[in-house]
Amino acid sequence: MEILRKTTFDQLSRVIISLKLRYYPTLDIIKPYGKRHRVAIIKYNDLTFITPITYAIYQPMICEPKTYLFFNKILKESDVSFLDVGAAVGTYALLAAKRKSYVVAMEPNLFAFLTLQINAHINKLNIIALRLAAYNQRCMVKIDEDCVEAIPIDDIGETFDIIKIDVDGYEKEVVEGAMETLRRCKYAIIEERSETFEHVHRILKKIGKKPILYEKLYAESFSGSLLRPRVKPRDFNVVYSD
Repeated sequence: MEILRKTTFDQLSRVIISLKLRYYPTLDIIKPYGKRHRVAIIKYNDLTFITPITYAIYQPMICEPKTYLFFNKILKESDVSFLDVGAAVGTYALLAAKRKSYVVAMEPNLFAFLTLQINAHINKLNIIALRLAAYNQRCMVKIDEDCVEAIPIDDIGETFDIIKIDVDGYEKEVVEGAMETLRRCKYAIIEERSETFEHVHRILKKIGKKPILYEKLYAESFSGSLLRPRVKPRDFNVVYSD
């Protein structure tokens, strides 16, 4: 992975507006998300994408390489459809779209959602990006300072070969609202925490899925010009299949 250059959040805001993306706020609305945010433009293999500089080291090729390599492998099985729940800036979604997969990406955070759209545009990839949260019922949820619509994944009404769920501790509620969709998928990649694992595992077992890969996640963060490792032992990925 190579960080090509850094840019400021205001520069990114101008890019968002110049591209006339399907959904974008004015600079006055986007500004509260922080001039303090700096973004990196990263090149990895044949992809180029933008990510906040503070999260550059959290990219899956670094902190979850086993999962990312497995994902890359199953994308080659033929025509694959992929649902990315909690897509963030789109690292998984971009790779799937690059492999000619049909990709739907859900991301409720405004900054991440906008960045996801820019990354798809930069790489000339077709990704259906939805600014929605996933939950076990239809409701409104608060994400940072915004209220965002949340829906059960089953309400999408589509069948996907691969589903990835990365929802920062809400995987129990998300899985409860996705049982039929998960039942039909070939692979489910779920980032879990120790306090949600038992419940999630029980639901997946009930619908006929069993774990085929575990990976403990290691996160690192930037502190000024220093790179300080920080282990997050509660977080791990589990890949389920039939």
